[in-house]
Amino acid sequence: MTLVCGGILVSLVLSIGGSSGSGGRIRKMLCGMFVALIAISPLRSVDFSNLDNPLQDYTAMAQAASQSGITQAKDTMISIISEQTEAYILDKAETLGVSVNVDIEVDSESLQPTFATITGSVTPYEKEMISGFLTQELLIERSAQRWKN
Repeated sequence: MTLVCGGILVSLVLSIGGSSGSGGRIRKMLCGMFVALIAISPLRSVDFSNLDNPLQDYTAMAQAASQSGITQAKDTMISIISEQTEAYILDKAETLGVSVNVDIEVDSESLQPTFATITGSVTPYEKEMISGFLTQELLIERSAQRWKN
């Protein structure tokens, strides 16, 4: 509304005073500056100090979402590694003709299998073969292998 009123005022000034000659050029220039000032005057009421806060909030939300995604991805990787390792051990046990259940724990930092619980009825020879396989191929120490009947 202010801009429209300013435009009307500028039109009146230019129509009364004329826009030709050296005085007319100065009037045109002053009227143009007046309209530009009216156009940018609403910027005086904008509080630029608050612009950082929304950006900080969005940055914090983005960082939280990123961390949540990393945690979910790591948990998924641990689950996949555990399942694949269990399936691999079951396949090895099956080649020996042994039926066992396997539960693998995976280190959250290194994503390496660190502990194995093997449940089933096995002979000492079968236990030694599977235990050797766990130690040599999967690097699960004998002290980190728990056997249950």
